[in-house]
Amino acid sequence: MEYHWYEDYWAMPRNLPRGHEFFIGYYQTRRAIHHHAAFIHTDQSCFLSTHLFDQGYRIFLHFNSGTMTEVERGETPALPVKIIRENMNLEAPLLAGLLGKLTE
Repeated sequence: MEYHWYEDYWAMPRNLPRGHEFFIGYYQTRRAIHHHAAFIHTDQSCFLSTHLFDQGYRIFLHFNSGTMTEVERGETPALPVKIIRENMNLEAPLLAGLLGKLTE
């Protein structure tokens, strides 16, 4: 299962692979996580937390620069956030630019 976050709604690809779905807005994304949708593509950062790992999701961050980063639990030497702990909210480090460079 995968959770793909996009920095900008307009940067989301329009042709997704088979079985992948867009979930636009808070309610749709929350429902998709609740029902364990296999592939979630969204612009909702409020759901980024290590609880997604507990539900079996891999987390991918897509930035406007074209960079894609996979966030993994544990030590992350490639990122300014050196350790991703359990029960960690990932939205704050994301918005602070610690998980990748955001567009200004």
